[in-house]
Amino acid sequence: MKRNEFQNFTCTSKCSILLYIHYRTRKPTQKCHLPTLPSLDNPVPDWPKSPLGNVLILLKIICFIPWCIAVGGAVILCPNQLELVAFGAGYQSSLKGIKRFAYRADTAMQHLVIFCGFVAAVAWWNQLVGVFLLTGIMVAFLFAWGDFVLDRNIPLGRSDRQTIFLVVANYGFPDDSIVFQKTADGYLALERNVSCDGGDCSSEE
Repeated sequence: MKRNEFQNFTCTSKCSILLYIHYRTRKPTQKCHLPTLPSLDNPVPDWPKSPLGNVLILLKIICFIPWCIAVGGAVILCPNQLELVAFGAGYQSSLKGIKRFAYRADTAMQHLVIFCGFVAAVAWWNQLVGVFLLTGIMVAFLFAWGDFVLDRNIPLGRSDRQTIFLVVANYGFPDDSIVFQKTADGYLALERNVSCDGGDCSSEE
């Protein structure tokens, strides 16, 4: 009721006055607001909501090229530590088996090119430093790969050295240069002219 209505209001009983006071002083009914859930069509990205999370994202962006150089160097110099260098920085989750082989086949040569470009840039900047760097790379390469022997009985993705060797040795060849044989332990890499008795064979797609 409005104020003028209240002035003209005539209370004939105490009960009416109390009812009127209760009506004027009662609190409005509180409504329950449910939280709005994100739509499945437009999911909310899981971005960090703290300053520290934003700093970590910025550091990952800045360190991406150095990480690519480090992975390319690990391919040549220390393939046994490639798991730590490639998957330990948080840019890519660790993979196993044929998925690991496929990931190396897609990215190993790119990392190698970036590493070689870095070495060439250092040699162009300072020839003496470049000579020492190339000498060290050659010594480390011989130490890391000198005793390597290809064993086609090892399933793909289990040995990083074997994976890198197969990727580099077959780079530029037709897609069917490697034949996969599926076994109980995983996939084996066979030569094209080898029969696949005792297992299912499929050409690389």
